[in-house]
Amino acid sequence: VTDERTFEAEATVAEIRFAHLAESVDSVDVYLAPAGTPPALGEERGTLAYGEILPPIDVDSGSYVLTVTAAGDPATVIFQSGTANYLPQSALILAIFDATADETAPVITRGLATAGGSSFTLTDTRFPSTIQFVQGSRTLDAVDIYDDAALTSAVVTALPYKGASEPVDIVNSETTYSFTPAGSTGAVLLESVVTPIGGARYDHYSLGQADVLGSIWGPRDAQPVEIYPTLSLTNALVNEQVVDVYVVAPGTDIENRPPRFTALYGFLSGRLPLEAGTYEIIVTADESKTPLASIEVTLAAGDVARYAAFETADPNVIELLPVP
Repeated sequence: VTDERTFEAEATVAEIRFAHLAESVDSVDVYLAPAGTPPALGEERGTLAYGEILPPIDVDSGSYVLTVTAAGDPATVIFQSGTANYLPQSALILAIFDATADETAPVITRGLATAGGSSFTLTDTRFPSTIQFVQGSRTLDAVDIYDDAALTSAVVTALPYKGASEPVDIVNSETTYSFTPAGSTGAVLLESVVTPIGGARYDHYSLGQADVLGSIWGPRDAQPVEIYPTLSLTNALVNEQVVDVYVVAPGTDIENRPPRFTALYGFLSGRLPLEAGTYEIIVTADESKTPLASIEVTLAAGDVARYAAFETADPNVIELLPVP
């Protein structure tokens, strides 16, 4: 607890406090310096043990890299951010945490604006991002996926319709992924440009039919919540671009019940928190009570249930499958 900072009208500084909330890490030194400045003893902004927060300091507004090292050992880098811009008259807490399942590095930094409470994440750019491909287009069928224009570097091969790949390292800050028929480079069926932030995990869905092929991608959202399960459902249905999702006790009549959420084609799903238990997941067309598909699942606290809705040859029937 501290007084809220009041800046002079002409102030050009930012106020920053550093905190250590990464349980797996011993005491650390923190450095905030322009890009290309290596950490050196005597230049640290402070030293923290787990659970500590430093008094606020003022820094000139501008672009900096946050580096965290073992205490007294600038050669042992525990975390290093990309370059971030710190605005004048902003008051921030920068706290290191153990990373979640959605990052590839062991440590991340959360930034918290003390006025207004907005937050952001700084990832460790020394670690590559990863991307998992889900093939949601019946038209594409089985595909190979390349990350180079010459189509010589296949990162995924023979990914079938409704299939999900293993996570793939993203090598470049901007990568164009080319989808070709499995076993052939004679035609590029789909191209998708991905511009990740280093150290994060991403999901990518290929979607569409015929001349409306496309894709969606975004940060993976699969961090378990210890005290309850969560459910998500991504809509890969060209013919049902809005579906209603019911999450009910098995055998429940949904005629007079509202859906728990809607799933929109072309958007990655958010997550629905639930109580532990057994549920029937029923998917219908928008504002319809006629099921297109239903499945029964049992969820325990901490489960992350990720599903996708796929088309079948029957336009009145869809398939709900888990996504790893």
